[in-house]
Amino acid sequence: MMGLRPGISFGENDFRRAVSRQGAADNHMTGTFVYVIRGAGNHHKIGVSTDPIARIATLQTGSHEPLDFAYIGVTPGTGFNVEQLAHEILKDYRATGEWFSVPASIAIGAVLEAANRLTEPMQQVQPAMVPQIIQLAKLPDPATGKKPAPRWMHWMLWTSIAIFALLVLLVATAPKH
Repeated sequence: MMGLRPGISFGENDFRRAVSRQGAADNHMTGTFVYVIRGAGNHHKIGVSTDPIARIATLQTGSHEPLDFAYIGVTPGTGFNVEQLAHEILKDYRATGEWFSVPASIAIGAVLEAANRLTEPMQQVQPAMVPQIIQLAKLPDPATGKKPAPRWMHWMLWTSIAIFALLVLLVATAPKH
């Protein structure tokens, strides 16, 4: 039903992937949370974060309407592919940015359908569980004893890759003299 796969559960090691996207063993957590935040009326935001509790607090600062979670799902992947496909599924209902004018059930269904299409495991968690999951991910890997790399290192790596890819694209599409 809309990407819901009963029987999926995540253990401690599911939050620490030993193999990165390039296939190198780096023993860091790549898991994230994909969330649906309920705004005023039938407006729902679909997003991804490594700390959805902090994210909703930031969004609440700029909103006069109370915000709350309609759904939080944890995935061992980056979640960006799930978020992007869920946005694509709901593109005809986009209000602005990552906000969509749909009932919560439709926004949640889009997230679950995106995860299903991408074969990305997703498990719903309650907001109270988020800090525990984040803390667990910071613990050393019991198999190796290694701690995960600091988050800024991962962002720096991906930013460098993105800038390099953009430069290659610009050079490849530049007019030749």
